[in-house]
Amino acid sequence: MYQQSILPEDTMNLHQQLFSEHTPEDHLDIFWLGQAGFFFRTDAGLSLAVDPYLTDCGERIKNYKGFKRLTPKLIQPKDFCPRYVLSTHHHFDHLDYDAIPDIAAQGTSEFLAPESCCTLMHDEMGINSQRLTALSPGDELHLDRDLTLYVFDADHGAMAPEAIGLGIEYRGLRIYISGDTGFSPEIFRTVHKFQPHVGILSVNGAFGNLTGTEGGQLAGLLNLSLAIPCHFGTFAEHGGDPASFISSVKEHAPTCTPFLMAQGERLRLNAYDYSDSQEQERL
Repeated sequence: MYQQSILPEDTMNLHQQLFSEHTPEDHLDIFWLGQAGFFFRTDAGLSLAVDPYLTDCGERIKNYKGFKRLTPKLIQPKDFCPRYVLSTHHHFDHLDYDAIPDIAAQGTSEFLAPESCCTLMHDEMGINSQRLTALSPGDELHLDRDLTLYVFDADHGAMAPEAIGLGIEYRGLRIYISGDTGFSPEIFRTVHKFQPHVGILSVNGAFGNLTGTEGGQLAGLLNLSLAIPCHFGTFAEHGGDPASFISSVKEHAPTCTPFLMAQGERLRLNAYDYSDSQEQERL
């Protein structure tokens, strides 16, 4: 599979990389924003941010106070203006309580999230309901003619029963984002029918999430071609061992490439590498 990765030379220039540079035809650019946050950009310039955690609100919010951010803040919320911002559940590192109002104040973004999160953004952050779209497992949304969003269930327990996972399809390239979830064979059977090529998996192994070993097992179960771990390194309390994930992928998914991203790094995928002929090789 063809892929091009560019490490960040200057995170101060990330705004330009995200919002001024262009993605080549038939490619999809993926940036890791840290924690579970990713930014996707199509060749038409459509941008989707999933679970961006841009501030240090976890250090002050009553229910989470003490979650000190250990990694740099890559971009200011007032400079962050994707077309769509999607939160998979209400926890602060997925629905950033300080960043969302600043992003909304720019007036250009629409917000996608489970219904309970939409209610929170409307009632507590003052976001107009016309800019909010509630998501439920089984939903299918066409964000434009080339990018379709699929909503899967997730098992984040009683901490976040509304939590969801995601599928992104772009010109035949299919990406699964686990969100925060434990290892659930029932949920993953549904995801398997989506036949994802790429998996972005939360593997910190705490608070009900996949361990690194389970992430590798899931890569094998889903027959992934590329597996990207996330949701580690931002907080001491979250834990996470990407080395165990890499070892597990090699053991349980030998045809899959484990791929560690640096914060701010861009991964560029060519959708046409995931053609019908490639699909036959996967089946």
